[in-house]
Amino acid sequence: MNSLLLNQLLIEFKKGFYLFNFYLISLVLLFSGITKIIDPQPLIETIQSTRLVDNDFVIALSTILSVIEITLAAVLLLKMNVKITLRLASSLFVLFFLFNIYGFAIGLETDCGCLGIL
Repeated sequence: MNSLLLNQLLIEFKKGFYLFNFYLISLVLLFSGITKIIDPQPLIETIQSTRLVDNDFVIALSTILSVIEITLAAVLLLKMNVKITLRLASSLFVLFFLFNIYGFAIGLETDCGCLGIL
């Protein structure tokens, strides 16, 4: 009987942990997307300093990135296609991680603009 109660508590803990992380990811995406829309300058400067993208496309890229983040957050909060959306969000986070490694490797010293001016 004690083992059954422990299993039930563990199941409830896992559900709570999942929901906490689910909403945390959604809110981080939403917050970062909105702050990049409000003040895109740090992100634009970071993209320009890497010289990976032509200057003509920097503003478009920063806008598209913000829209993608806000869209992923909204779709997650509405719980539509959760598995696919979580995979896309995870892929975006991996892309950001790789971009940070690249920035570190080339000696990038500007703020990444990930969360706007925080």
